[in-house]
Amino acid sequence: MKYLVTTLILLALFSCKKDNSFIVKGKVLNKDSGLVRLNQIGEKAFDAKTCELTNGEFYFEGEVDLPEEFFIQYKENESSRGTDYFKFFVEPSSETEIVFDTERFNKSEFKGSKIGNEYWEISKTIFDEFDSEIEKLIPDYQNAQNNENTEQLNEIIGKLDSITKLSQDWVLNYAWNHPESYISANFLYQRQFNIKLDTLQKYFDRLDKNLIESKYYKRLNSYLSVQVGKPYLDFELADLNGNIHKLSSIAKDKVVLIDFWASWCKPCREHNKHLKELYENNKSNGFEIVGISQDRDTTQFLNAIEEDEMTWLNLLDKSDENSVGKKYESTSVPFNILIDNNGIIVYRANDYENLEIMVDKIINKK
Repeated sequence: MKYLVTTLILLALFSCKKDNSFIVKGKVLNKDSGLVRLNQIGEKAFDAKTCELTNGEFYFEGEVDLPEEFFIQYKENESSRGTDYFKFFVEPSSETEIVFDTERFNKSEFKGSKIGNEYWEISKTIFDEFDSEIEKLIPDYQNAQNNENTEQLNEIIGKLDSITKLSQDWVLNYAWNHPESYISANFLYQRQFNIKLDTLQKYFDRLDKNLIESKYYKRLNSYLSVQVGKPYLDFELADLNGNIHKLSSIAKDKVVLIDFWASWCKPCREHNKHLKELYENNKSNGFEIVGISQDRDTTQFLNAIEEDEMTWLNLLDKSDENSVGKKYESTSVPFNILIDNNGIIVYRANDYENLEIMVDKIINKK
């Protein structure tokens, strides 16, 4: 009897355990070989799962805590250029089947979870009503451009802008009417840079609090928290010697520039030349730069610092969800965040000319 009770308890525990696993499988039409890459949104390309096709078929397994958007991409080989991304939603404990038409995405076949199927139907609607109309205008746009027909070009651009606005309005209307949906949170996250901040804040505030653990809700909250006029978010990172540097310790009563960069980024290396001059001209007036590199190769990181004569503090960022880059919603490099001596973000961009003007203005005001 004792063993029976123990067995029943174990069975109950296992039955209550949340199954976060998912399966994504299918085939690529008219392709026997090559590879398919599976990415989570926001994941680096080199961190993606890859699967070599076997008779045109692919198979992935993974885990996800909440409904989330993924995408697949077909490539003939690792070094070749891939197709556009096929986006879809998966849920925990779900199986997704895709027949991927790389020539006509809208003709692909999809079968997944409840949210996955809903997202697929929405995607087809957006394509049919808006994206397909844009596709029809592309040949005319290219012809007008090749013939240097400015009048026709401006007319087509006007039509494209009009369709894009209608598409955005459709998406915002969906988000407003479905505040409980993970799809709505994702729509707002994907379009956050194309929506006015006050509008984005209004739609974000309407989202159901049941979405609070979603990465899209968290990223939107993070993005809205690091805009101009907001207090800076503190962080700490170690340098290559293991010394911990905390932003709040550096920023006390100082004007601080957070510079996101990488050694492999050519515009960053050019940007470093300007930052060197900016730093030399202002460091005696309470100006500091904290460089945060996305490098994974520490040798290249150190070589770049030496070659570019970067005499300010430089730190290597984390490569996971806790990275400072994600915290500050730095989506590209180079990218700069300027904090005044009161700890308020006063600038977000990568335009050096405006950055120089802003630093000069704050230093003189200080």
